[in-house]
Amino acid sequence: MEAGSMAESSTVDEVKIDMPMDPRPAEGYERLASFMGYFPEAAIFRRFATLNAKNILYLQAELFWLEEELEKVARDDAQCTNGNRPLYSRDWFRLSHSEEHSDSNSKQWKIFMNIRKVLKEYNTAILQQKELVKLEAPSSFALSAIKDWMESPRMGWVYLLGPDKDLWRKADVYELLALKRKDHDDLLSLWMTKFVRAWLHPMIGRHFKRDKSAQFMERSILTQYAILRITSVIALALSSILPLCSILILNTVHKVSVRLGIVTAFTVLFSLSLGLVTGARRVEIFAAAAAYAAVQVVFIAGDGPSGDINVPGKQP
Repeated sequence: MEAGSMAESSTVDEVKIDMPMDPRPAEGYERLASFMGYFPEAAIFRRFATLNAKNILYLQAELFWLEEELEKVARDDAQCTNGNRPLYSRDWFRLSHSEEHSDSNSKQWKIFMNIRKVLKEYNTAILQQKELVKLEAPSSFALSAIKDWMESPRMGWVYLLGPDKDLWRKADVYELLALKRKDHDDLLSLWMTKFVRAWLHPMIGRHFKRDKSAQFMERSILTQYAILRITSVIALALSSILPLCSILILNTVHKVSVRLGIVTAFTVLFSLSLGLVTGARRVEIFAAAAAYAAVQVVFIAGDGPSGDINVPGKQP
């Protein structure tokens, strides 16, 4: 029996050892929480703005009602001629110890103690709502990242079963808040994210094998930061190439009307590039485009009457 038991135990141990270990944590909320912990920008939650406002309104209404009750009872106590009740408005000790005296009415103090509790809850809710309002909505990049991660079998593959299952897919972005936001709402980052996940990752990802000890979210996080790095490099390259290209082309063209057309074309291209790779606001794009156009106009204005560039040492 002992030999058979030992053989059976050995077989079980061998089975446990040979079973592949899933590097991903448990399913559901635990897996989602792990991803949010490793990728803080994906820590996106619902704001519950309506419920928070309703809670404050109810607390406010309750305080109004209690305040009226307190004033009514305080008037009755002040008009009473028996016991310590007329002294409540001038003696806190008698008021707070009104329950200890048979000839006293403790209703005023009980109402006030209830007010104190509700008032504390009301003030806390107000301050918390003030802090919640300061939290920004998540970037489109982060929201797209968590949606794609949850729906991808190669990444998270997390499907919740409760009413919150569609929070990140269907909720209005302004109803959501991000604990940590970075502005990656430029169109280039969003387009590259979709392209990499939809085409490149399925095509080349299967050719690269990772150690089983690697965390399951590592691939997704590295993809996010790689995309951001690529778009940053593209933005920096465009910021240097566009001004240089316009100057080089303007230097080879002598006709003023053609130069003005080149300035217009490059200014439009510059504005489109800003909107594509930076996600800048309209006012910022207008300001940058105006400055860029001004630099080109100054370059044109530096030409002599013949249309050639005034280069020091050049013979007219």
